[in-house]
Amino acid sequence: MGETPPSSKTPRCLARFWLRVSRATPNASVHCPSLRFPANRARTDHLDPSMLTPALSATAPSSCNNKTHQFLVQTDVSTGTTYTAAIPEYRVEFVKPEEATHLERNFSLANGHAVHDAQHPCRANVVVRRELHTSASDRSCTHLEFDIAGTGLTYETGDHVGVYTENCPEVVEEAERLLGYSPETFFTIHADKEDGTSLGGGSLAPPFPSPITVRNALARYADLLNSPKKSSLLALATYASDPAEAERLRFLASPAGKDEYAQWVVTSQRSLLEVMAEFPSAKPPLGVFFAAVAPRLQPRYYSISSSPSMAPTRIHVTCALVHETTPAGRVHKGVCSTWIKNAVPSEESKDCSWAPIFVRQSNFKLPADPSVPIIMIGPGTGLAPFRGFLQERLAQKESGVELGRSVFFFGCRNSKMDFIYEDELNNFLEQGALSELVLAFSRQGPTKEYVQHKMAEKAAEIWDMISQGAYIYVCGDAKGMARDVQRVLHTIVQEQGSLDSSKAESFVKSLLTEGRYLRDVW
Repeated sequence: MGETPPSSKTPRCLARFWLRVSRATPNASVHCPSLRFPANRARTDHLDPSMLTPALSATAPSSCNNKTHQFLVQTDVSTGTTYTAAIPEYRVEFVKPEEATHLERNFSLANGHAVHDAQHPCRANVVVRRELHTSASDRSCTHLEFDIAGTGLTYETGDHVGVYTENCPEVVEEAERLLGYSPETFFTIHADKEDGTSLGGGSLAPPFPSPITVRNALARYADLLNSPKKSSLLALATYASDPAEAERLRFLASPAGKDEYAQWVVTSQRSLLEVMAEFPSAKPPLGVFFAAVAPRLQPRYYSISSSPSMAPTRIHVTCALVHETTPAGRVHKGVCSTWIKNAVPSEESKDCSWAPIFVRQSNFKLPADPSVPIIMIGPGTGLAPFRGFLQERLAQKESGVELGRSVFFFGCRNSKMDFIYEDELNNFLEQGALSELVLAFSRQGPTKEYVQHKMAEKAAEIWDMISQGAYIYVCGDAKGMARDVQRVLHTIVQEQGSLDSSKAESFVKSLLTEGRYLRDVW
């Protein structure tokens, strides 16, 4: 049986639903008020069963406000069961610019909450930004300071700051082009129907503040650069006008296509935008795009590189720029690190950059007793929390507190390129906040030296400090550096403590259990 198009009298919401069903199931017959489909026409061999829910029939939404539609996936001939997959969708209403003016909310998020968290961040202006690498370096690392005076936001040494930033303009413009929306289009977005009942059984995440323009929504709330999940591909397939593209998307999301999905999407690190560019006929409406295609842009976390004892109204961030080429050939620019590098501080312009931020507490803390020895290991931006530690210890020393011995193992590529905060570290040494600074340069000299090599050279000293109750702190790369440091630590304990391998392993585990071996790694 051929397709039966909706008549001119068909309600618009049913007509839209019919179009979605007909795309997903070519030649399906459609009957109102109950939409049923011939078993011999259902195409489901290319869909992931985990995305499916059984139903005896696919029923049209009762009203245009019901934004969680279902599209046909499969009918099991042996049981007569029809499988459908739900595509979440927010209710979206477009607003005229003149009407949006008095409705648009100021995105300050300084909202009077007693406690700021990921759901209730506060607006913080950028007051200082400076490059930490020298001009000889081919990389970049930024020192940034947020002003938190008057916000009610507080932090402790060793905490993390969560930063919500925006996609860069060229990424947003590409998304606008692929979706086919004007950037200055205003809309409101809702997780409920007009009568106030929730959409999708309440499973939709709370929508972001609106009215808002398409450009600002894409910039602030859409994760456009991570690889899409299979559920996103299925949602795109539903709105692909080209049957071949729809079929291909469904295949990639299916069990049969899992190997190709793993290779073409995951291993190749293809972003959501790259995938959408490969399937240009897939143009989901905004409600579907934000509910089912693009995940919400998440905050980025950074170890705070300051102490409230020294900077009570500032939160310092030390951020290395992420700028790399993916296996698919795309130049990937880190969302937050790019924003940080390009931020305009208030010391340069009244129209400065700002971001919604919040503090996440950490157990990465100095010993309660300042006389306890500490060993710090943090190459590159792993230095960040230790800068806060040393600021704290300097404040303690200046107030007459007796400090225990402290050793910091720091590493970078070259002392003339990326030795960040060099002057400050030397000052901590001179002022007595730091007892010893051990440096490792991996691209300077005949051999590559890393912090773990320097630890091995200082094995006796490290063991002596551990025996005196020292705390050990590691910050930086979890996969490489932190693993290598743990191996060296195990060796030091085994050899210096005259223990067999099993007892040395138990000893290191006991340091973790006692809270004397702390890691802030990513």
